[in-house]
Amino acid sequence: MKTLKLILIFVFVLALANLSHAQTNDLTSLKNDLLNNKITRVKILHLSYDVETYISVTPNMLNSQTPIWVNMSGDIRTNLLKAIENTTVTASNRPGDLRWGAVFYEGSRNELHSIYLDGRYINTRTNQGQIDDHVIMVNDALIGWFESNFVPKGEKP
Repeated sequence: MKTLKLILIFVFVLALANLSHAQTNDLTSLKNDLLNNKITRVKILHLSYDVETYISVTPNMLNSQTPIWVNMSGDIRTNLLKAIENTTVTASNRPGDLRWGAVFYEGSRNELHSIYLDGRYINTRTNQGQIDDHVIMVNDALIGWFESNFVPKGEKP
């Protein structure tokens, strides 16, 4: 029985390590695609922090918002690469109440990556969300990229 418990613990730890590794690789893959100019466009999705909901906002719900289409070049691209460099990713079991989304495309139809994050909240420097369908927690570097580039005029980040 003791051996079985040890084996189960080992398998669980190994699964968590693989999950964390996969999530890091997803961000690395996004970074590599940006550096290789494979990503040409990004669809930005946003639901105002002021909007109250009865349930947590999911990627599908966020995708129903009117998108902002942006060419992935210049400061947008440079600042995203800096944000990725400064981002730490850890596994999470809670995707959060999403307020931001970025769907990255090669050309106009080939979706390569996606990032969905909840908002910036008082007393926290972390965000819940998803990177390429993996539930994650990140520091505030990526949310800073969203807010510094895409907060609508008149809305407070």
